[in-house]
Amino acid sequence: MTYNVDVKNDKRIVNFVTELLKRQFCLSLQMNIRLSKIAIDIAFAKSVISVKLIVNTVI
Repeated sequence: MTYNVDVKNDKRIVNFVTELLKRQFCLSLQMNIRLSKIAIDIAFAKSVISVKLIVNTVI
């Protein structure tokens, strides 16, 4: 069996898939950054709450 592949089309497909993968990677990276920022914000909020609780119990 032999396949005749149009090289121009093949390159377009490869470029298209590559572009999709790049965008997907960027999106997942942005999501990870957002999630880690949210996690940091939550951790900070928890520490502030715990400090307030400690201060309230001491006072």
